[in-house]
Amino acid sequence: VIPLEAFVSARVGVCRHKTLVAANFLSRLMKEGSEALFPLADIFHFRFDTTKGPHAWICLKFNTGEIFSFDPALGYIAELTGTPFQVSLLFEAYGSSAVLEMQKRFLA
Repeated sequence: VIPLEAFVSARVGVCRHKTLVAANFLSRLMKEGSEALFPLADIFHFRFDTTKGPHAWICLKFNTGEIFSFDPALGYIAELTGTPFQVSLLFEAYGSSAVLEMQKRFLA
């Protein structure tokens, strides 16, 4: 067992490790932070077989209804409820099966 600070500063781990650390951090911000500064309603850890193989990322649902895909391993964020361009970034990164599953789970 190592402290989270050591894990993060060592820059080790694969996608599932990075998303779990990020989800833990965001969850603590959600619980302990100000809603005005961090209006997050829920955090979902999402793991799916993408077109490039198994991968993990986070879906963030905000109090405004917006849903974002946050991928600490690939280093980007895109809005699932956003413009067609933003959604196309998700299709490019994960493939249609993964994006359609995200939409089914989080937009229903």
